[in-house]
Amino acid sequence: MDKHYLKLRENPYSALMRLRYPNRARILWVDAICINQNDVKQQEQQIPFMAEIYGQAVNVVAWLGKVTDDSDEAFKAISLAKDTAYLHSLSNDRITQGAILALLQRPWFRRIWVSVNKII
Repeated sequence: MDKHYLKLRENPYSALMRLRYPNRARILWVDAICINQNDVKQQEQQIPFMAEIYGQAVNVVAWLGKVTDDSDEAFKAISLAKDTAYLHSLSNDRITQGAILALLQRPWFRRIWVSVNKII
């Protein structure tokens, strides 16, 4: 088997290390790898296809980055937000609000094809 190496930036490397299956193959399409990040022309050509690519996927995993001190708290709060009573108590919880805000400020949410309306 030929060995091929690809130099990765920290974020896609972390994602692949976390998302891989330890004892079987897993096929992943990673836009940060499949689209040349140093080629603006290629990015401009590919970005219009992103909604179609993700829309036709069987499963989509969005890598938001490594776990931080408050990211688990943010995900828990977002999950519980469907409960009106919890949502009301959240309005007075500045620490949890800060955790959610920190999560939403991660680079993935600034990508051109990401729309908050499509996430919720």
